[in-house]
Amino acid sequence: MYHTNVKTISVTELKARCHELVDEVSQTGESIVVTYNGKPAAMLVQVPAEQEKSKKWNPGQNRHTGTIIGDICSPSSDW
Repeated sequence: MYHTNVKTISVTELKARCHELVDEVSQTGESIVVTYNGKPAAMLVQVPAEQEKSKKWNPGQNRHTGTIIGDICSPSSDW
C-alpha cells in the first residue's frame, strides 16, 4: 500500500491538471496516488535519474518479474 502522507487526487483531477501534475512530480520527486471511485488505482512517480539518462531504459523492462499471491479476481476487503 502507499504512505498516508502521499498526495492523493481523483482521476477527474488528473485529467484536468495532467501536465501540471506530471511537472510537479518531475520537479519535486513526490509521488501522487490517483484514485478511481475513491479507491487507489494508479501512481505518478518520478523516473529514477539513472534511467532518465539511459537510452536503454525500457518502461516494460520489469514485466514478468512480479508474483501474484492469492485470488486476484475476487473483491478485496483491503480497500
